[in-house]
Amino acid sequence: MNMNRKSLFYALFIGLIYVWTGSVFIAIIYRLYDFCEVNTVTLISEALLYICQAAGALASALLCKKRGKQGSIPMLLAALLLTAILSLVSLLMPLGNGVIVISCFSNLGIGFLLGESILSLVSFVPKNSRCISIGLAYAIGSVGSYLLSLIYEEGLSAPQMIYFFMGFMIITVFMCYPLRFFRVPIAMEQAENLARKTIVLACAVPFLSYLVYSMGYYFGTMVYVAGIDISLTRAFYAISLIVAGILNDKNRKLGGFASFLILVFPFISLSLQNTNGFAMTLCILSYLALGFLSIYRVALFTDMASKGTSFLYLAPLGVVMGPLGNAGGTSIGLALDDNQILLTLLVGGMFMVTGIVFFLLNQNLYRPKTELAAVEKTPVVEKSPEEKFFAFRVAYGLNDNQTEVFKRIMEGHSNAKISEEMFLAESTIKYHVKNILKATGATDRKSLLALYHNFVP
Repeated sequence: MNMNRKSLFYALFIGLIYVWTGSVFIAIIYRLYDFCEVNTVTLISEALLYICQAAGALASALLCKKRGKQGSIPMLLAALLLTAILSLVSLLMPLGNGVIVISCFSNLGIGFLLGESILSLVSFVPKNSRCISIGLAYAIGSVGSYLLSLIYEEGLSAPQMIYFFMGFMIITVFMCYPLRFFRVPIAMEQAENLARKTIVLACAVPFLSYLVYSMGYYFGTMVYVAGIDISLTRAFYAISLIVAGILNDKNRKLGGFASFLILVFPFISLSLQNTNGFAMTLCILSYLALGFLSIYRVALFTDMASKGTSFLYLAPLGVVMGPLGNAGGTSIGLALDDNQILLTLLVGGMFMVTGIVFFLLNQNLYRPKTELAAVEKTPVVEKSPEEKFFAFRVAYGLNDNQTEVFKRIMEGHSNAKISEEMFLAESTIKYHVKNILKATGATDRKSLLALYHNFVP
């Protein structure tokens, strides 16, 4: 593992977010059981709320595309506060349809928060430790919510749990302050022309994978109601997250192949359907598969987002397509729960389709060196220095004074020299420099110049 202090801090920060968002999600499910039927609860929690999370993550992606720059601490903090407030309201309000409505809004917030956290990950955590960072974060969330469920006999549905949720919410809000000291932008790769076909295939793979995964979970007629503790299953999830994180950081292609291959779990469980412990076996296999899928979707889109600043908005799309596939698979699984033969045939067919799309995606993402060399020979129209400077200014929202100061910083001038040239007090120049560093996420002049050098319009 190639984790440094920055990677560990991000893993802890995102992990603590997952502790309380995941725990709140489970607590809401328990509340729904008090006034809804089992199938209705499943449809709400595994379809409706996941669609809301996908919509929130999509909003994060679109906002990133509009602002055209790396993750923002104020945006992350705003998402934290809004999601925390909505989550608390959904847990404290009286039982009824209002709980469902507020839960939808809180899951919109959770999706947006997940999108912003992934944007921070791709912007400031090195590629070779990105997957283990998110794997560790997911594992902290899974194990943390499970341990919280052991505190009281009622589990996460205990009324006293609200104080623990609030505690974790407050901790993550205050962690936003030291987070700024770790925000040293990493260099983006040279821009590549990501074809629309590649992006579409990339979106299709996690969608289809989660579709197969969710439908496959219904092999065995909804085993999760047969005495399986929802909180306990998250402990199994943590095991595969760490393994998948390490594997994907070592070899992205191998990690992706393992994620696809493990989708055979429904067929393995089908062969064990009449054996003792079938329900637990299916549960373990499904969560092992989910761990690999969770890491692969992050690795796939964060790698594409690293191609250049203009592709950053792609980073949260893994968090969009996964829940959408999960929602579709759950809906189909519920509809075909009484027709196991048709469900089996459909899962088999979708598994083959997923394999074909996965193969096409890999053909586009991992082209042979001879093809890459041919692409490199194609003339590329580069931006002029003036166009690059203007694009950098727009991307980071520098005002006129900041632009003039930044121009002189690039020329190697000291604050005193800039003060003389611009006829401003040196304290004013220092103020502008501070705001430039804040806007770009750089920590000093050296990292600011490195950021500009690696900036791709």
